Amino acid sequence: ILDSNNKIKSIREQKGISQEGIALELGISQSAYAKIESQKVKITVDKLLQIAKILEYPLSDLVCGDKSHRKHCCKETCEMFKQTVLLYEKRIEDLKHQIYLLKKAPIINKRQ
Repeated sequence: ILDSNNKIKSIREQKGISQEGIALELGISQSAYAKIESQKVKITVDKLLQIAKILEYPLSDLVCGDKSHRKHCCKETCEMFKQTVLLYEKRIEDLKHQIYLLKKAPIINKRQ
């Protein structure tokens, strides 16, 4: 995914989009976005998906680049996405359990 940082910058510049513009759509500061492009912070899958959407650029091309690199890259990327999905599924289950517990909890009327 490190190569995708450089690709993001290149595509953003080709499309005439400023760092501020993308940062605004991501809900982060321009300086935080600049750190993504300069590889000073690790980009999350969520941010990568959002950036691909903002740039209107296929995620697979953004992450994997040219076809010669794609086979190896896609294996690594698929594994990363599988791990991300597992984390989200676990989080969803945890939230469902919390909702269940909250629905069963007695309601305390604080106005008495």
